[in-house]
Amino acid sequence: MKTTITFLALVLSASAYASPIVTKETIANQKKATAAWKLKNGLDVIYRKLPGSPIVQVSIDFNYGRASAKPEYRGTIPLVFAAVTQSSAHLSKQAWEALLQKYSASAGCTDGIEISSCSLSVIKNYWSEVFENFFKVITAPSFKPFELELQRSQLIASTKQKSFDPSFMANQTVNSAFYTDNHPYYIPIDKAVSQLEKVPVQTIKNIYHQARLSSGGVLTIVGDLDIKELKSELAETFGKWKLKAKKKLNIQAPKYEKKSVFSLKDEKNPTAYLSIKMNGPGRNDTDYDAAMMMFRILSNELSEEVRTRQSLSYAIYSHLIDYTIGVGVIAASTSKPKETIKAIAEVLKKMKTKTYTKQEIELFRN
Repeated sequence: MKTTITFLALVLSASAYASPIVTKETIANQKKATAAWKLKNGLDVIYRKLPGSPIVQVSIDFNYGRASAKPEYRGTIPLVFAAVTQSSAHLSKQAWEALLQKYSASAGCTDGIEISSCSLSVIKNYWSEVFENFFKVITAPSFKPFELELQRSQLIASTKQKSFDPSFMANQTVNSAFYTDNHPYYIPIDKAVSQLEKVPVQTIKNIYHQARLSSGGVLTIVGDLDIKELKSELAETFGKWKLKAKKKLNIQAPKYEKKSVFSLKDEKNPTAYLSIKMNGPGRNDTDYDAAMMMFRILSNELSEEVRTRQSLSYAIYSHLIDYTIGVGVIAASTSKPKETIKAIAEVLKKMKTKTYTKQEIELFRN
């Protein structure tokens, strides 16, 4: 495993052979159908027009996630956003659910590491009425104790259940070796459960208020709406939010520690779940596009060698997690872990030295 990790530190050199993934023509066509502007409070808006579309999709991305919270509250962020669309000061849970059902609409919120979001999907003909109430719900969610406690119990149960998922626990195990204590991208499952059990209602309200008003968010609308009417509607709703400047996340890439390069959790399971992580370019880095291409090629090379040629694993892949700092991932499940690790190392050796032709790169781009 130590040899494998050494190769992981060098494999990004292959990215030098990759050029941008998306062609200029594709970008130009996307721009023609897309409008972008800022509301007076600084909130960015992106509108993608789909002529003839009967559905309107809305997503408000908050510049706030688990990495933004204090260490003692990171495990509670899933509860914060799960409870948002239950009800509001203007609309009871029953009335809100009845409205969604009446107009065949759906709404919900999800949390993330750096970005969390709330979304709405509605038939175009019912857009105005449903959107108005969606805005009210996410602006002033009620966080009623009874509803919140129900969400809390469900999340605690589902979080505990994850400990029986081998792939999830493989990710937890590699994270315990890859990240340092209290790193914003990692929280052990037992600590997450403890925080969910203890967090008071008022703290949940405070966290959401901070998330909603953080600057740097993005509002995205996709559908077939009149842009003038849309701009007016957004100015009178989301444009009224009084956003506050948010400090830029200062997230450090995990340091390579030879003594903690390997972590093993023995579950007496006939199938071994392997998970390997490495530092990579973040989404704002100049090498990001090249790294994305490189991991796409790596995933293909791993599949060809480990799955097709050696039949060691039918579930092996690699990808780049694109946060402020990038995290490269290789994952596999196998009944022959020793042989699989050796095969992965062979692929990484190959990618260190192979020069990919333009024709090969184009195949992966397309």
